[in-house]
Amino acid sequence: MRRASKRPNRLGFAVPAEFRLSVTAYPGIRPGDVLETLLHELTHLHVGRAAEAHTWHGPTFKATPGTGDGEAYGIVARHRRAPCTGSTPRRSRRKQPYKVL
Repeated sequence: MRRASKRPNRLGFAVPAEFRLSVTAYPGIRPGDVLETLLHELTHLHVGRAAEAHTWHGPTFKATPGTGDGEAYGIVARHRRAPCTGSTPRRSRRKQPYKVL
């Protein structure tokens, strides 16, 4: 756990080779933000660097947190995210809604 006086750019990081991760606490961070960042970094430790395009956040990585959310927090995604098209800017898409069991 690291501490910061304001919201950092990177909320956490993982080093799979050393089986180490870090999550940054800052004023105003919500418990859900901490859990989401922790799950993200734990997924990096579990999956590691995949031998595919987008080695850190590729298809293998994206498929894994879905099962972790359900197992850890009872969260199930209602809809699968639509594939990114060239006509839809990445920053304008909204996250898919979640349903808590």
